[in-house]
Amino acid sequence: MEFADNMLLIHENHQTEESRLSLVGALDLEASVDLKSALAQCLARPQRVVRIDMAQLQLLSSTGVGALMHFQQQFNAVGGRVILCNLSEVCLRVLMILELRDFFTIE
Repeated sequence: MEFADNMLLIHENHQTEESRLSLVGALDLEASVDLKSALAQCLARPQRVVRIDMAQLQLLSSTGVGALMHFQQQFNAVGGRVILCNLSEVCLRVLMILELRDFFTIE
């Protein structure tokens, strides 16, 4: 599957216990705006757990990592959690290079 530059698809599924976001494509500077919007909406919901499926993420820029870190801290402040799951090889590599694997909850 090929994606145009700066294209990020976000599939949302809000359940009773948690919200789930599946990211497909590229999470870079422009796409981080869409992710920030989706995560802000999750923060406004009563669920305090957000799972972000990153299996189909083909690009993760430092701006995308920054957006994830920001919301990790915001959810922690209200007693919530952001869980990154099914990380693609690219995502794992970026988090390892930035030494952030211990910062996030990863499944």
